[in-house]
Amino acid sequence: MNMAAADRAIQRAWLGYLRTFLLAPGAEGEDTDQIFWYITEIPGENSVMWADLAPDAVAAQAERLLARFAERGKRLDWLVGPESAPSDLAERLQALGFTTHRPATTMAADLTDPPATAPAVPGLEIRTVTDAALLEEWIAVERDGFGQTPPQAAAYGALRRAVPLGPDRPWQRYVALLNDVPVANTTLFVAGDVCGIFDVCTVPAARRQGVAGALVAHALAEARARGCQIATLQPSDEGIAVYRRLGFVEATPYQVLSKR
Repeated sequence: MNMAAADRAIQRAWLGYLRTFLLAPGAEGEDTDQIFWYITEIPGENSVMWADLAPDAVAAQAERLLARFAERGKRLDWLVGPESAPSDLAERLQALGFTTHRPATTMAADLTDPPATAPAVPGLEIRTVTDAALLEEWIAVERDGFGQTPPQAAAYGALRRAVPLGPDRPWQRYVALLNDVPVANTTLFVAGDVCGIFDVCTVPAARRQGVAGALVAHALAEARARGCQIATLQPSDEGIAVYRRLGFVEATPYQVLSKR
């Protein structure tokens, strides 16, 4: 895996996916060749995701965004990745009083390599979400799989319903049913020849049965069929081993900084 290509793919897929959050009720943001940020009513979904700034512009941008996020009652989270500029952006933000948190792990897989297979799971069926009824099942699994609070569940549900479905959309949602019961989710986002795997979750009762691995393997097969060459994701600690078995390797982590 070429790490520079992996890092570029991660940013491209992640940014593309996060742009769907601008469709959420009450969302706002800025998407230019210098910066991408978004604010939503979803708890915790408010950040500067990427910036390409001149060194002497960092302080003014930070001051402007801190004021805007404060007006909305939000903490400003700023993710700094290998494609961010200036190269010392994290250090400049720290000098402005931003607190550094644990880095965000990223992973990538070369889809031109022979695909890794996940063990078959008896009774498992994977469906593409194509209608409102199945989307509601997907939303319920997301709620239970991530253990969302009622405010989180309501806000995420509103976002999911606002993002249109369709076979030609760059995003496709999949739900896994185990013995006809919806138990796991994921979203595939395609950006040209790269893709991102997002929203992977399994309800507690169906964990450690190979469901998530089979579901992600299905999404990767769909990505290959769409011409993708690199797949990316941001794993939980528990998911890293699962994704390694599917051919993913760690790429450059993102630094996470925040300030109110």
